[in-house]
Amino acid sequence: MGLDASVMCNCYAQGRCTPCPFPAAFTIDDEGFPLLNLPQQGHEADHDQFEEWLNTCCEHPGMDYLNRYIGSWKAYHAFRDALASIGWQYFRVLERTLPLENHGQMSVVEARFALQELNRFSSMEGIERPFLIHSETGEPVGNLAYGGVFHADARTGLQFKVEASGFSVIDTWEFNRELFRAMRFTQEVAESDLERAASYRLTDLDTGRHFESSTPVKTFVQDTAGQMHQHYPQRLHIEQRTVEPAYFSAIVEPLQDVLRAALEMGNPIRWQ
Repeated sequence: MGLDASVMCNCYAQGRCTPCPFPAAFTIDDEGFPLLNLPQQGHEADHDQFEEWLNTCCEHPGMDYLNRYIGSWKAYHAFRDALASIGWQYFRVLERTLPLENHGQMSVVEARFALQELNRFSSMEGIERPFLIHSETGEPVGNLAYGGVFHADARTGLQFKVEASGFSVIDTWEFNRELFRAMRFTQEVAESDLERAASYRLTDLDTGRHFESSTPVKTFVQDTAGQMHQHYPQRLHIEQRTVEPAYFSAIVEPLQDVLRAALEMGNPIRWQ
């Protein structure tokens, strides 16, 4: 799951659509989408006809001038965390208007200022962010965490967090109790069969403290045949690394696209 955004075209307002089969019932709903203002019950055929017309009435199917997938929630929130780490005082419109759910709108006026703030972000120097590092390879394990959350296991309630202050294991089923924290640690698999290991021993290299975890820290590696396999790093540590704005281009660029579309059409952005 993730976040999408779209901007409606102006074809209907400019008379460039084929005739609507129900012009008196055509409206725009609270979320900014074309709607047939008739009850669903008893008008099923009318709604089907309206949807067919909506997808073919102009050069923009569904009257979507532009529709973009912004990104997964994990990647999107990692971008928001990057903005917050720089300081929301530089991104006041983005702080107020970037959504936390799959609904809502951004006005054209807000879009103009939001685009300026995004462009400012893209021109900035790198920012320091914490990563969980595979100590033997020097490579990050996974991508940036958002809100510090690196991994959450719905089976056990355990949550791994990656922060500048360390890697931690949180029990979300027990009032978010912290079970383990370390800047440098090892991971040992309790059984030799990695695919069926019952537990994983995490050891803080600075204090010697142990924690038996039912959830492992794992990554995926590709073999010479192109097959992906689970891998359990044995030594890990937290490290601050510089992240350039381009790291977030997969989020920033589609956001810029929909902001420009909103300004071009004079219509709000619809979060989906």
